[in-house]
Amino acid sequence: MPHYRIGELARLAGVSPRTVDYYTRLGLVEPVEGSGKHRRYDASTVERIRLIKTLQGQRLSLQEIRERLAAQELAPDVAALLGRIEEHLQRLSVDLEDLRRRLREGRSERGAVLARYASQLLGQGLSLAQTLAILLSDYQGW
Repeated sequence: MPHYRIGELARLAGVSPRTVDYYTRLGLVEPVEGSGKHRRYDASTVERIRLIKTLQGQRLSLQEIRERLAAQELAPDVAALLGRIEEHLQRLSVDLEDLRRRLREGRSERGAVLARYASQLLGQGLSLAQTLAILLSDYQGW
């Protein structure tokens, strides 16, 4: 991927070198190497500056633009985290259903009590994880 000096970048992005410098100071763009007058930017910075100009054209402030760009950069991390959480919740749901099944099998009177307790907890809006934790701690104490 080619690297551009500030003047080359500015020309490709359709802005002045002062604008690139300003965006750099604000943290909207970052050089991939160097500092001061010897900064170099990669080709993705051209598109990023064009996006900034488009968003400015939509009357967004530079602060709002910075927030949007930061959110875009976090989006893949957030999506991955949500995926892991969903998988975890599915496993907890399976565990809770297994516990309910065991309790319904009537292994003991305590099981029936715990099954009703689980239904009450879920009915109160507790999450599966919270309900499972409460049931497991209560069940182990019997």
